[in-house]
Amino acid sequence: MVELVLIKHRHLRRQYIILFAQIFADTTLGFGFCLAGIGRLIVLGLGCFRITRRSCLLLPWSTVITWSELMSAISTLMVSTDRIISLLFPMRYFEKNYSYQIKQITFYFGSVSLFIFVCWFFSFKDTESMLHGFCWSGDVLQPFFADLHALVMIISTSLSVILYIAVYLLSRKHLRRIKSNQSETSLRLFEARQCKLTITMGVSCVFTLFFYVIPLCIKLLIGDNDDDPTTYYSELIRVAVAISCNLNPLTNIAAILIKQDDIACHVRQLFPECIQKSIYKCDQITLVCGKSVTLAVSSRTN
Repeated sequence: MVELVLIKHRHLRRQYIILFAQIFADTTLGFGFCLAGIGRLIVLGLGCFRITRRSCLLLPWSTVITWSELMSAISTLMVSTDRIISLLFPMRYFEKNYSYQIKQITFYFGSVSLFIFVCWFFSFKDTESMLHGFCWSGDVLQPFFADLHALVMIISTSLSVILYIAVYLLSRKHLRRIKSNQSETSLRLFEARQCKLTITMGVSCVFTLFFYVIPLCIKLLIGDNDDDPTTYYSELIRVAVAISCNLNPLTNIAAILIKQDDIACHVRQLFPECIQKSIYKCDQITLVCGKSVTLAVSSRTN
């Protein structure tokens, strides 16, 4: 729903284009898992069998999941670097925030796509390895690239959490500067959105640490112990990590809906009117963390 709102409302999309990119990566990952579920049900109906690594790589869900898993992890770092830039260069970011975000999205999406292409290309040369017919996403790449793929995800998500410490310290300094200056209304509104976005990122980073970084570290450190030559990671670890990592995008969405009032208001409008009456509260926006003022945003009179 958040992505639908950002697509529908151009002004929100321009303000939060980097969040839109993050949600797109998470949505693509969900789509990949849906494809994988359907495909694996078909394989289960036909009877489990072994196929070559090359055949696994040609299955649609393999490439989609491999790319979106990494992009979903990298997007947390992308949001963190965006927060750093907004605090280091506040006036430039205010004037050209859309341009800055587009450049970051292009860089990160391009880098991930190139990395996945290289991993896919060299793994595709392997015509001898036989894998489980389900073609688990952690198995389709060659072991070296599978470990590298997991390592990049761990490093990127860990860096996003570490960067938030710097973001927090800079935001405190930035907050004191805002309080000492009486800015124009448009700048105050912009600073309000940026402050709330920084808080949202902080909440997201905490969940990322517990639901993403730690499970991936466990996956990388614990090898395959189920004596199945067709899999690279043990079934128990694979299932536990999948459940935990798939919860992380949901927590990101929840953080956005709870902290970003302007996005949450438009999401509420997608619900029937009877539901809106009980949850529709869009008459305030936080100006600086902890203080709020009533502004001219869409509100409902009952």
